[in-house]
Amino acid sequence: MSFFIRTTLHSWGVPLAKIDSTWKEMSRQSERQLGAFLVLYLYLTKDSYGLLKRKMIEQRNDIIHRGKLPSKQEAIEFGKYAFDSINHILCILREQCGKSVGTSIVAQTNKALDTAKKHGLLAGEVVPTIFHHTTSLSPTRRRGPDTFEEALEYVEKTREYTKEIGKK
Repeated sequence: MSFFIRTTLHSWGVPLAKIDSTWKEMSRQSERQLGAFLVLYLYLTKDSYGLLKRKMIEQRNDIIHRGKLPSKQEAIEFGKYAFDSINHILCILREQCGKSVGTSIVAQTNKALDTAKKHGLLAGEVVPTIFHHTTSLSPTRRRGPDTFEEALEYVEKTREYTKEIGKK
């Protein structure tokens, strides 16, 4: 949600520093974040967000706040839901917000690097992800897996490759 909110606001000309200072007011309040997301999504797309599933929200809350361990099937279902939701949002952002997608990525990456440096955690390793949203701003030229199943396959291949490199 925060990436969508930040990117959308930046594409409308709101400076990143103002977005950051405003975000601090709602950073620990998920209901406010959800409300901001839903309103911005409606304004940007002229449609309501139809991918919000109460079952998935309850499952997430059970895991995060109550310590429930999901079954493998529940974890796969949630992963597919999250993957599809993120891809949907990234396509909209590429289409509607253009260069602000890249600007938001760079800003978040720089912030994470600064935090890592402050804590002596910077190791210089790049970890590949299943979302390749920096490679193209065109919604039709997206790289990366198209389905959650392809994403799982990619993660497994990357894990095997990393293990092989570690043995050398």
